[in-house]
Amino acid sequence: MGIRRIKKLLCLLILTFSVSFQGIGQPSYIFHHLTTENGLSNSNVQAILQDSLGFLWIGTESGLNRYDGYGFKVYTMTPESPNSLLTDNILGLQEDGLGNIWINSGYSYAVYKRDKDYFVTDIPNLLQKLGIQVDRNYKIYVDKKKDLWVLSEQKAFFYNTRKKKLKVFGIKAGLMRSSPRSLATMGIICMAS
Repeated sequence: MGIRRIKKLLCLLILTFSVSFQGIGQPSYIFHHLTTENGLSNSNVQAILQDSLGFLWIGTESGLNRYDGYGFKVYTMTPESPNSLLTDNILGLQEDGLGNIWINSGYSYAVYKRDKDYFVTDIPNLLQKLGIQVDRNYKIYVDKKKDLWVLSEQKAFFYNTRKKKLKVFGIKAGLMRSSPRSLATMGIICMAS
C-alpha cells in the first residue's frame, strides 16, 4: 500500500467516525402532546409553569392541571370548599422561593400549599404573616430570583425569600397602575422608606 492510499483510507476513517459520533453529545428530545384525551381540563392553555419539583402546572379556562409525567390531577373551583380555587379561569402561574405556587386569575390570587394539597385564597392574611400589609387592590409578582414583589397603595414590598427579609419602598404618585414586574426593572423609581 502506498502512502497516498493510506492517507486516503485514514481520512475516510476519520470522516466516518466524526459523522457517526457527531450525534452522541446531542440531547435527544421526546415530545408528548398533552390533550384533553390525556386528562387536560381544557385545550385553551393560558399559563404554564414547571415547578422546582418537576411538576408541570397548566392553567386553562377550565381549571388548574398538575402533570407528573404520567397523568393529570385537575383542580377546579368548588364553591362549598374554602380551600379550593376561587375560579377555574387561570391566567398566570409563578413559584416563589418558599415553594408556593401563585395562581393569578386576573382579579384575585390563590396560593397552592403542597403540604396540605389545597389552596389559600385569603392572600392579605398570608401576606400579613410576611409583614406585608395590602389594601383591596394589590398586584403580586415573583422575580427571576424567586423573590416576592407586592404593589399596594403607594408602597412596593420586596420579600427576599432566601433571607426571609422584607423591604418596603415608597412609590411616586402615578405609578400605582404599574406592574410589579416593571417596578422590579425600574428600581430607581422606588424610594426606600
